[in-house]
Amino acid sequence: MYISEPLQLAWVRVPKTGSTSFYKATGGIAKWSQVGEDHAGLYNNTVPAGYKSIVVIRNPYDWVRSMYWMMRKTPHWEEYVVPEGEGKPVPRNIDDFFRFFNKTQLDWVKDDTGKIDVDEVLCIESAGKFLEAHGMQPLERVNETQEERAIAFEWTEERLDWVQRKHAAELKFYPDNIANKG
Repeated sequence: MYISEPLQLAWVRVPKTGSTSFYKATGGIAKWSQVGEDHAGLYNNTVPAGYKSIVVIRNPYDWVRSMYWMMRKTPHWEEYVVPEGEGKPVPRNIDDFFRFFNKTQLDWVKDDTGKIDVDEVLCIESAGKFLEAHGMQPLERVNETQEERAIAFEWTEERLDWVQRKHAAELKFYPDNIANKG
């Protein structure tokens, strides 16, 4: 979790949601300080009294695709691709990834009962309004785009159904974006 004294904000940073862009756009004014581990959520952290808590999410179709590619290109992938015979899942391709990847963006901010435990959920695609209201610069993409990867990531009916079921809570923040599958 990140804390901004000047803005009285607590921000839960979820991976692959545009958090690097958000951090850079807000950093000069927000003067973020990290509390706990990066991407740790609210589980072991408390929001200071009087602070507003926020989380930034991304279109779930884009997020799932981005998480898949991130895991494929980083050492973290080893946590999901384990040697056979150890009694663990062995996701070797995108379909296995869909079967075994069970985290959603909002899991980072749910309490023990499953309730979303932040004051505001911001969609990265519309975070400009939030930034403008706090006197900050608009977002700029700082990481590579995923357009070239989209060709290798085919949305089958089974995969679309999985995202719609697994990420139903996040899709509620995107009523006009349901058809945008990255």
